[in-house]
Amino acid sequence: MGLLERRRRGPLLAAVAALALAATVVAGLTLTGSDDRAAPDRGVRPQRPAVADPPTSGPPSSPVEPLPVDPADPMFTFVSSPDMFNADIGDLRTAGIRVRDGRNSWNPSYARAVDRVFGTLASYDADAYLVAGDLVEGHWGQDADRTGYFGPTRTESQKLRAVTRAGNFYYGRYRQYFRDVGIAPSSLYAAVGDHEIGDNPWRRGGFKARAVDTYKDVWARNFTTTASGGHRFPDRPVGTPYEDTSYATWLTPPGPDGVLLVTVDVFRHGSDDNGVSARVDGRHLAWFRGVLDAAPAEATVIVQGHTPALGPVRFSGSSRLMVEDGARSPFWRAMDGSGKVDLYLAGEVHAQTARQVRGTVQVSHGGLFAFRGTAYVVGRVYPDRVELESHWFDNTYSTRNRLWATSSKRPPGAVSYAPEVLTGTLVLHDDGTVTSSGELGLNPDLPAQP
Repeated sequence: MGLLERRRRGPLLAAVAALALAATVVAGLTLTGSDDRAAPDRGVRPQRPAVADPPTSGPPSSPVEPLPVDPADPMFTFVSSPDMFNADIGDLRTAGIRVRDGRNSWNPSYARAVDRVFGTLASYDADAYLVAGDLVEGHWGQDADRTGYFGPTRTESQKLRAVTRAGNFYYGRYRQYFRDVGIAPSSLYAAVGDHEIGDNPWRRGGFKARAVDTYKDVWARNFTTTASGGHRFPDRPVGTPYEDTSYATWLTPPGPDGVLLVTVDVFRHGSDDNGVSARVDGRHLAWFRGVLDAAPAEATVIVQGHTPALGPVRFSGSSRLMVEDGARSPFWRAMDGSGKVDLYLAGEVHAQTARQVRGTVQVSHGGLFAFRGTAYVVGRVYPDRVELESHWFDNTYSTRNRLWATSSKRPPGAVSYAPEVLTGTLVLHDDGTVTSSGELGLNPDLPAQP
């Protein structure tokens, strides 16, 4: 059974809720970040979300006690690892590209790192692997070194074709890394992040803003479309710009004892502002509400989207995009107000924080594969609770050389990964209580940055 229906019979933890609501700040897009040096969209007010200051990442200073081993098998197990890679990682030679002067986005150092990290994820033998965005760097449609690897980039049409070619290559390699460790692509459930559409900011009238549809199309071809060109997920917002990037699917047989995943593309691109904003509205929002309305009250419901909605949250090396209007947004109100969503899993900030206002628990998590290490959360669903464990891989890296990339923003030339460590735990109990520790300690007292 799910948890929130049973929580109605338990305490609401009013004091915790009041503290969390007071810490929640109306948050909008932060239009600062690394891309093609484009300026922020004029007319879009950049608002700094609530974040932890100073930035934090990595394991907590004190050890975290693991959760007790339950002799009963969980009903369902999942692994969630957003923002991995947040870089373009792949051996160009596998696509028949003649690499010149060592300009490749792959080397033995990355091969070993990928084997260690993906092999660890595979060791959980999870039923589903979730990735809430930022699989790639996505600075495509440009060619800083004029290699021509993905074709010419002089004209608009050439740039768009280069976006498609680069996307097909790097997404194809990403899926292959799962296959290589025995994880079937059918168990991979991805979401669109800002790097899947070129990386923020999106200058009004700039190439990236004009190319959003192309970016999303190549993503959809790799993650939500079948080999025959059909739709992998029937339940989607048909007739909207998100019909190939948002979806709902049962991860178990449907019903009161099942696990429902709702993946939401939080990036709105429309002709009215000619830019990109992190919000869910209109028919997209109506579809989302309809999915939640139709879900059995007892089911376990997980929503994943790239940007957090609640703050403050820890961050590291992030432009800190947030859902516009945060806890007051129609998106969060639909989710938390439904009384059915147990977890909202978000990425973007490359650090781990758990927050709750009323019922839904938001877990923002992830890392930076090439620069700061990477992280993942293991979730286990039982009849009376959901257990989460967060893990962190620390790494060392060298920038003496750099991997090749389409833009001048390039990953370090060498990385080395240590074994992962447990960094936090969180348990959602069926009586409405939450117990947590370490980096998943619920509603940490984090100072807000103006």
